Amino acid sequence: LLTGSVSGGVWRRTSATALWQPINAFLPNMSITCLLHDPPVPNTVYACTGEGPFNPATGKSNVDSVRGAGILRSSDGGESWIRLASTDPRTASGDGAWNFINRLAVRPANPIVLLAATHRGLMRSADGGASWTLAYGTLLDAAGVPSMTYARRVNDVRFDPNDGAKVLLGEQAYVDPATGAMTGGA
Repeated sequence: LLTGSVSGGVWRRTSATALWQPINAFLPNMSITCLLHDPPVPNTVYACTGEGPFNPATGKSNVDSVRGAGILRSSDGGESWIRLASTDPRTASGDGAWNFINRLAVRPANPIVLLAATHRGLMRSADGGASWTLAYGTLLDAAGVPSMTYARRVNDVRFDPNDGAKVLLGEQAYVDPATGAMTGGA
């Protein structure tokens, strides 16, 4: 049994003990926001990083949140981890999408298709995380040009377990600072 913590990394509890033990104190980032087993390959585990929800107490986004380091993957049930290079915030495209990952979904019938709910929108990979494209989230600026400045924040994503072509996502309401207009919140 694995669990993750936004300030403590990944922990394991075995049936032999009732204690939770950290399994790796040297991950590239300790801010774990979600863990996901690959359904067809249970020893494959993904960990999302970056504490990304909007902070209503300050009225600003992520001012006191821990930035992430992309998506981590383990092929041995969580004993060792690698970062998906395509999600390294220092080098990956996506305008900061990989700093705050809220949720990850693996398509049940085709596990090389991944969806990542980020604070910059919904990112999609069709090659097991080797590359990503923005699937949903860009808003238009005042001139009608796609703008990552006003991207939608996607908080959750799930594939329909009976129909992998259907996806459910939850996004955060966004207030455009220029106009005060609210969008999203689905």
